[in-house]
Amino acid sequence: MTTTENKGLSMLQRISTIFSLYEGLPKHIYYLAIARFILGLGNFIIPFMVLLLTQKQGYSTSEAGTLVMVVTGTYMAGSLLGGKLSDAYGHKNIMVIGELLGALVLISCGFFAEHHLVAPGLLFLGYFFIGIAVPASNALVADHSNPENRDAVMSLSYLAYNLRQRQASAH
Repeated sequence: MTTTENKGLSMLQRISTIFSLYEGLPKHIYYLAIARFILGLGNFIIPFMVLLLTQKQGYSTSEAGTLVMVVTGTYMAGSLLGGKLSDAYGHKNIMVIGELLGALVLISCGFFAEHHLVAPGLLFLGYFFIGIAVPASNALVADHSNPENRDAVMSLSYLAYNLRQRQASAH
């Protein structure tokens, strides 16, 4: 074997060792990881929102920045409400409802990209719903772990949620 082949094999072994931590977890943990990845992807829209507002709709950078700050504020308000709602109505129900409504609203934004008031208003609403889903998602991860697998479950959950940041910075 050449040195390059040894390095490649060694790297594959290291990757295999890292991901072996996640082997044997219950199926619903993997589904939660996928759901958290999708939630994380929703946050990826914010940088594109600035481009849309400044380049397509003619907003100044300070106006676009203010709108992004308000979107982030509605996300945080949704998170506060989401914690209360998930305790009252169940973590899974609130996560599914929040993700579904947030996704539907964000998808509808694409049809109103040229409207100066509708698109930002829909973004506020969409991020509010996504914010509602996040605490429920975090609680579900904790609910479905036990002391023996908690480290692996939490690690996979955070890896899935933050993976979209790695994808964004790679481009």
